[in-house]
Amino acid sequence: MTSPPLPPKTTLYGSPPSAAATYSNPSIAPSQRTTSKLLQKWDSVTWAQVAVTLSVLQGIIISCLEFYVIAKVNDFLDDAFTEKLSLPIVNVYFALFIVALVFQAVLTYEATIHKNTMQTIAVVVFNIASLGYSVIQINQINDLRRCSEQWIKYWNDYARASGPEDATRIYYSTYVPENSECRARPYGLNPKSSNTTQVWSDAQKEPIEVPIVYDMRDQVQHVQNALDALKPVDSVTYAIIALMVIVVVLSCFVAYKVYQEYGWRIFQAQGASIQKKQMLRRVHLFILFLKLNVYFSIGIVAQVVTATIYFQKSSAPDCQRDTVDCFRRSERVKYIVLPSMVIFGVAALTYYALGWFAIRRTHRGAMYTFLGVYLANIGALVYVIGFFSQNEETQATRKWLLSFASIQLVLNLLTIANAVWCLTDFDKGLGDVVITRKDMEMAAAKPRPRLELD
Repeated sequence: MTSPPLPPKTTLYGSPPSAAATYSNPSIAPSQRTTSKLLQKWDSVTWAQVAVTLSVLQGIIISCLEFYVIAKVNDFLDDAFTEKLSLPIVNVYFALFIVALVFQAVLTYEATIHKNTMQTIAVVVFNIASLGYSVIQINQINDLRRCSEQWIKYWNDYARASGPEDATRIYYSTYVPENSECRARPYGLNPKSSNTTQVWSDAQKEPIEVPIVYDMRDQVQHVQNALDALKPVDSVTYAIIALMVIVVVLSCFVAYKVYQEYGWRIFQAQGASIQKKQMLRRVHLFILFLKLNVYFSIGIVAQVVTATIYFQKSSAPDCQRDTVDCFRRSERVKYIVLPSMVIFGVAALTYYALGWFAIRRTHRGAMYTFLGVYLANIGALVYVIGFFSQNEETQATRKWLLSFASIQLVLNLLTIANAVWCLTDFDKGLGDVVITRKDMEMAAAKPRPRLELD
């Protein structure tokens, strides 16, 4: 047995004089009494409440800024491109960033209810990862810019000095590069034009008929205006990075304070037993893994479904040349891609519910069922990594999809190991250790020691 820890200072600045001491002395000025009241209210604020407030403000403010980014990027795509193809897939990443902001706020709030110290640390790590993405999204927006800037550059440097047919060949050979992330048609190209010429297609391995590109100065100016309208996004994205840096620094400090506060509450409820403390930590870690798995499952499903939809739209013109291949892709989407994603999403919700019930009730049958469903989900995840890494439908989001799938695969393995470890604790009194919400609320409602002046 270890010696009991000292109770932390859960108040922010110590205890102010009591109300009795303040008002029993008539010589105290009214302004001092008002200040004393404010100090008493401030003294009642816990670090857990500060953490929740910080997370909620972070979610609201940065989400509003991110919605602005999404709106401006959509306007740019509509103005700068006739055929966007897979370019709008970037909006899925922006949306997942917003979901991450909401997710961290939910994690923080739940951590205050269940006094989950592991979840408190996870929120800090999650914020650091979100900070990393806030930097990456600048590069994603710049990639969209480069698609238009590349076309303007080639047109200004080469196409104007050439005849219409040469300009058309330059246009098609330079603007549709091997990089699939930039495969789109700029504003002003009318594919239904009756005036056509032949250009060599690397994809078709033969000459193809394409519309002749004539004077595109008006179209170039239109695309340039769209680029200029996108410039305000830069300041907003840098503001998001600055806010995320501030949030990460503050969350590290607040998390340290909250960790101490939760540790004291858990000691009040569980005592000084090291074994109980370790079992409770494994329970908290198990629940945290479940929540993180749900988030990454949502990310995988969103990316696969969205990429598939955009691919189907972009490949519609090819169906006129190769109906058999088009039918094959359509059937694959209908009977393989979408059903597998539905099953994958339902499995994520199922194992979350089973795992939560099993650990809260220390129910062996539910835990064994959870392990079975979870192993099946791991198999589905391996299938996702293998199938979609080579599949043309998800080519536009391949890097991020594989990143999400790899992270979740690691989380799955950690969750399985932790679940088996928790299962061995069922015979060691885990049912008495698991703290319900009511127990923690009763512990949190206990009066804290205060300095009273008589």
